[in-house]
Amino acid sequence: MKGMSSAEGQKALLNYIQQPLASTLLLFVDTKGLDKRTNFAKECAKAPNVHLYTFDSLQPAQASHWLQKHARDTYNVTLEPVASQEFIEWVGVDCTMLDSELQKIVTHANQGQSIDRTALRSLLSKTRELSSFELKDAIIARDLTKSHQIIRRMKQTDETLIGESLRMIGMLSNTFTLFWVILRGKQKGLSSQEIQAQINVNPYYYKVLERQVNGYHLAEIPGIMEALLDADRALKGFDAGAPHDVLQDVVTRIHQPVA
Repeated sequence: MKGMSSAEGQKALLNYIQQPLASTLLLFVDTKGLDKRTNFAKECAKAPNVHLYTFDSLQPAQASHWLQKHARDTYNVTLEPVASQEFIEWVGVDCTMLDSELQKIVTHANQGQSIDRTALRSLLSKTRELSSFELKDAIIARDLTKSHQIIRRMKQTDETLIGESLRMIGMLSNTFTLFWVILRGKQKGLSSQEIQAQINVNPYYYKVLERQVNGYHLAEIPGIMEALLDADRALKGFDAGAPHDVLQDVVTRIHQPVA
């Protein structure tokens, strides 16, 4: 609110909160948070009519739990844990975006349907969103031919390919970060349960990750992360090449196993 950052504005607000209107609920939202060291913050904390709340960003595990409950309560579908985790990899943890993308999926689902990983991909194929998951699987499986086929198909349906390329880089970065933690944990002699607790994913999704990570060595993960970082910079840079070229380049680099 204009003027509230000034000493006069804060003094006026403090005077108001001592005797607020009973019919008024005054709400302030600050994305930066209130500096608790200031006199204004200390006075607000002491005022009986003021309540301060902090809302941290959701972690993937929390977002997965929310998404499953939201799908069940709002759309009358059951989203299985592995499907929920994969959905979050694709969309992110923003609840508004999750709901928006979920609406597209449930449009093609049956009331009361249980959606596992296979059913999710079947539904995604009806919304033209399946390619991202197919490409991710092909990349992780180091199937170079199939990866490039999917990229060409994606280009035909979306000439710019910027959105899909950035989304794919994000999904891969998240996956290979988890691969690093898993491989590092195995190197240290940690059990699967201990590693799963570290990365904070459900047991079903962890089994999927364990199968996928078998094709990789710890020593090659830094090079893969560097390739993904280069791709992210290229896609966001002013002098970026065609998005599909950037994506094909990173795919090729990821598909080069360490000897």
